[in-house]
Amino acid sequence: MEGENLNHPTWRICRAETSNIDAMLNLWSYIPEIQSSIADSFESVQGFMELNQASFLVALLDVKLIGTVMGGYNGWRGTIYHLAVHPDYRGQGIGRALLEQCIAVLHQRGAPRVDLYTYASNETAQAFYRKLGWRERKEVKNFSWEYSQNLKLPGDKG
Repeated sequence: MEGENLNHPTWRICRAETSNIDAMLNLWSYIPEIQSSIADSFESVQGFMELNQASFLVALLDVKLIGTVMGGYNGWRGTIYHLAVHPDYRGQGIGRALLEQCIAVLHQRGAPRVDLYTYASNETAQAFYRKLGWRERKEVKNFSWEYSQNLKLPGDKG
């Protein structure tokens, strides 16, 4: 499946390209469930794409970007980021197709497991993932460090 286009009568899934980044950032900016951050810059997305070319996918309707998924593999496990479908195109199986193709690529790359995260308030996404067989891991808490909000590194004495 790696490198393969998944075609549908009206839309298709293929690897993301640098030329798609501006449209991705635009899509993410008006989907409240994504809650884009300063990390979602052209440069950071391009860097992620360079490291994860095969598992960074887009859904296109002709040339219009209507969905995205970023899959990363760090040699230990896979992670899904920014699965997003334009609201006008939801309910057509696009999100599921993006997710399934991304998971297949991550598995081919050696990922024994794939994780993803949603905001606690994003019940729509949680229901979607449960419907597809994902399980919630209540024993795990997620912590983040944001350099823009913390002037010192952890452990700095200064």
